Amino acid sequence: MMPKLITDRDDFMLEKFSDNLESTQSFLARQPETLVIDKWNLLKAGNTIRLIEEGETLYHVKFEIKTKKFWNSPSQAIQVEVWRQVGSGEITHGLPKAIFFDYFLDRYGTIVCDYLHTEHGKRFWLDRLTEALKANYEVFYGDYGTRGLTKINNKRELMDSYVDQCWGTNTKHEYRRMAIISKSYLCACSQCH
Repeated sequence: MMPKLITDRDDFMLEKFSDNLESTQSFLARQPETLVIDKWNLLKAGNTIRLIEEGETLYHVKFEIKTKKFWNSPSQAIQVEVWRQVGSGEITHGLPKAIFFDYFLDRYGTIVCDYLHTEHGKRFWLDRLTEALKANYEVFYGDYGTRGLTKINNKRELMDSYVDQCWGTNTKHEYRRMAIISKSYLCACSQCH
């Protein structure tokens, strides 16, 4: 009923230097376009965005666009993978926030979390949700199965009421419940979609 927690070993691997270089070369062979977000010169190929320096991927995010009219949002960007190179914090500091709010949210209006999270991914999303609340964006937990929405009004609600309810570890886990950030108020009523 919520995003499933997975171990780091279940996640994709770019940590090993040789694997990173190989993956980066494969990505560059796709002839990505330049994408400037804030102070970063990124590369985008299809639905993958990367920050690459000296032939090494320092930051990677992959997303999908869903055009099903859930709630009253015509489309949603769903972040499917996010990864940051160990030790790149000084270079990538602020980049996730810039990609989420200056790119995904501006372009698509709604961002939805992915279905599988490591503990780091859970923390990543809690950070984005907290930033969204501070910036006065709309924050919800939504259920793709019932199309229900639960609005989160502040950080206290986020931490006290939803953290334990919205991430699970059950192996028969249903990937329906998602964290959502939106530029506009979302509605679950049938008149809105």
